Amino acid sequence: MKTVLKASLLAIIFSMAFISCKNDDDEPLSAQYNSITTDGVLSGKIVNIVSGEVDAIKVVGDDDNVIGTCSIESDGSFSVTLPTMPIGSLIKIRDLWDLGDDFIGTISDESTKVSSDGINLVAYKNNVEIGCVWKSNYFSESSEEKEGSVYSGFFYSDRLLKIAGKGGSTVYLNQWDGTTCSETVIENCNFTLRKGWNELTNKTLKAINTHLVVDFQFSISDTITSDMKWRYFPRSAESVKSHK
Repeated sequence: MKTVLKASLLAIIFSMAFISCKNDDDEPLSAQYNSITTDGVLSGKIVNIVSGEVDAIKVVGDDDNVIGTCSIESDGSFSVTLPTMPIGSLIKIRDLWDLGDDFIGTISDESTKVSSDGINLVAYKNNVEIGCVWKSNYFSESSEEKEGSVYSGFFYSDRLLKIAGKGGSTVYLNQWDGTTCSETVIENCNFTLRKGWNELTNKTLKAINTHLVVDFQFSISDTITSDMKWRYFPRSAESVKSHK
């Protein structure tokens, strides 16, 4: 299974909303479908399991440390409170998401520190690890980097941060058969981090992977839509397919 939000392809965070008196119907889509509060209450409902298939989740953070555990209700619902992350465990924003000289855009506060790897939700049955749980618009791990695929990541920030711009690069590699392959990764960023825990989404906009051309383009944003669901991904690739 993948580590939630790969270091070279990811950067994901949630937008800050000013709170005023309003009806629930006025809430933006991202607020309606957000799965985590800034103080760390992570909750959801796994849509593709039968009762008892998964009975617990362990939330694994940086350095494979378990930072939260919870049981799974018979309908797939869960809720777990994540801790406030100590400042010594965080790293600077540019160090995490490789926003180097090729980044064109704005970073509101470059001294911002964030959790380095996001989190993973590991699924258990009778204290035995059986797979992973993550929030996406697809059921099969093989769809992770297909055009249109979206998945969420959860990160801790020590302050408010806004990022808008584009980063990435193209490199050329000589191959064993004498040909040259171009490899491009572009990240289009438009999101806001709040102080505390945040949810971001990574959407694949372009996915080309041939012998001569590798070209991936992603959108990193705080847009969370209704097709984003919590899904269980068993260890076996075949059993993953059976959950479609």
